[in-house]
Amino acid sequence: MGYQSSRCILEVHWEDWYHSITPPDRWREYDDRIEEPTDWLLTVLAERGIHATWYCLGDLVERYPHLVRRMVLAGHTLGSHGYYHREGEREHDLSDWQTRQLLQQITGQTITHYTSPYWSTTPRRGYCGGVFFRLLPLWVLVRAAHQSGVAYVHPWEFDLDQPRIRPERLVYQRHYWGLSTSLRDKFKHLLDRLTWREP
Repeated sequence: MGYQSSRCILEVHWEDWYHSITPPDRWREYDDRIEEPTDWLLTVLAERGIHATWYCLGDLVERYPHLVRRMVLAGHTLGSHGYYHREGEREHDLSDWQTRQLLQQITGQTITHYTSPYWSTTPRRGYCGGVFFRLLPLWVLVRAAHQSGVAYVHPWEFDLDQPRIRPERLVYQRHYWGLSTSLRDKFKHLLDRLTWREP
């Protein structure tokens, strides 16, 4: 049974395993692994009747339009996550504009939502996803999401077979912190412990 006094929004920051730890000019050196975790997330959410806002990275939108269409057909909302996943990208800059245009061409929808590819939110909101989702116990995540009204995940967090490489910068080593076989179950429990609202 979920928290009844507050309804949360779920966000999926749709990027592949290498986008945040390698520069764009090296992306094509790595194999894409986005399809399986995306399919898994769409299935788990459909089973529970939960809709999320999928913040889409332009690089993936351009190469996987069929996955974008699946998100829309499943009733999810789309937003821009920029194109290159670089620090300094901002809403309404060229990177954001490119991604919004791609999404609109594929879906016919005007895209109004945006989230930065890097942590630009308040700490309280930040505790509701990313490395905190991987490391913090479930009860802390539930409380944080209940208080902030939002929780977020990345598809690559559910891909345990992703390659282990030396990140572009040492600080990005946190990308691998907390990856474990239990994350899929942890995510399902998080979904079941909270009450979700439409994005």
